[in-house]
Amino acid sequence: MNYPLLSYCIYLPLTVFIMVYVGWQCYKHGEIYLEQIFGHETGLVKAINKTLLVGYYLVNLGYAVFTLSMGMESSSLPEMIHSLSTKLGIILLVLALLHYVNMIGLAWIGPRYFKNLKT
Repeated sequence: MNYPLLSYCIYLPLTVFIMVYVGWQCYKHGEIYLEQIFGHETGLVKAINKTLLVGYYLVNLGYAVFTLSMGMESSSLPEMIHSLSTKLGIILLVLALLHYVNMIGLAWIGPRYFKNLKT
């Protein structure tokens, strides 16, 4: 059996699904969070939310392609499962880290920026 090919066939759809699903959920629910930070400035909130989504997709797409370039050498089913779980686990950890860094950064910078706009 061709385990590297099977790994790619499993990895790609799972990575795309995780990327799109998490990105869409953050986009959909993040607008409420951004409204709390930026005080119902809908134009600014929508622009920031869309920019975060595009940046999210670019970073994750780049990481997924980079991970693919590292290869998935496996000669048995347990090695394939180990390789897949490692690569998918790292992607999930990176997604969580990016999400929390963005939220903390927006919570810290947002009110200062918005206060400067009003003066």
